[in-house]
Amino acid sequence: MYITGGGGILTDVNHRKFSRSKVEATAMLVLRGLQPIEVMLLDVSMNGIFLKTDLKLELGACCHVNILLGHIQHELPIGASGVVVRVHEEGGAIRLGQGG
Repeated sequence: MYITGGGGILTDVNHRKFSRSKVEATAMLVLRGLQPIEVMLLDVSMNGIFLKTDLKLELGACCHVNILLGHIQHELPIGASGVVVRVHEEGGAIRLGQGG
């Protein structure tokens, strides 16, 4: 991300406390009042994830995510509750450990 400094200078500033790791895994997203939908997990950090989905997510929406790891017949679902904290045209960021 580039942020304009005081003199109009563009600087690459990262205000994240934790680094993100790129991953590609299937996940099931459950939003209140909706059926679970399949999404793609694109990255993970110590306190959140970024999901790719065509569904238009709403900021502040509570959700539950089941990340599906392993082989189809021997999947290990890892579940976490969270809240939508950033929306992007390709999906959204979920802060884990909140909401649900």
